[in-house]
Amino acid sequence: MAIIARKEKSNFTPTPKGLWPGVCCDVVDLGIVPGEWGPKHKIQIKWLVEAKPPRIDGKPYMVSKKYTLSLHEKANLRIMLETWGQKEMTPKQLEEFDVEGVVGTPCQIQVAEGIGDDGPFSFPQVVLKANGAKRIEIPKEYVRVKDRPDYKQPAVAATEEPEYVEDTKYQATDDDCPF
Repeated sequence: MAIIARKEKSNFTPTPKGLWPGVCCDVVDLGIVPGEWGPKHKIQIKWLVEAKPPRIDGKPYMVSKKYTLSLHEKANLRIMLETWGQKEMTPKQLEEFDVEGVVGTPCQIQVAEGIGDDGPFSFPQVVLKANGAKRIEIPKEYVRVKDRPDYKQPAVAATEEPEYVEDTKYQATDDDCPF
């Protein structure tokens, strides 16, 4: 007798692409995350978006993006924050910036769409100042990730530096160059 495996169908509807009013609803500390370029401290920023057509259940759409927790001049987090604020960060902000402070901040979000292994998805392409766009509120029933009963603090505290172990098995060669 055959044992048939099937991909489960999803009823997920991605946020429609376009420029929409939004509000930052959460900043999630993901802790130290392994990656292609070594372990990095990551966060995820979430925005609620009021897009058209509206969701059937009346709730706002949500988009999110993961960032390395860095304010280096080329870091995606810094670029996004400076674009959103429409000004460069001050030297004092660059010394220490509490990313939690953006929760509740209104914005406009340029949402883009893509197709992944699990189907369509949407993501924030650009986050801009609200500049008179309709302001939306975080619904009272929204519970931040850190306040949910099933939330577990990241295994490695945010203030700890990752332990780097030299990998002697792999040595890059000219053939590894992507261009």
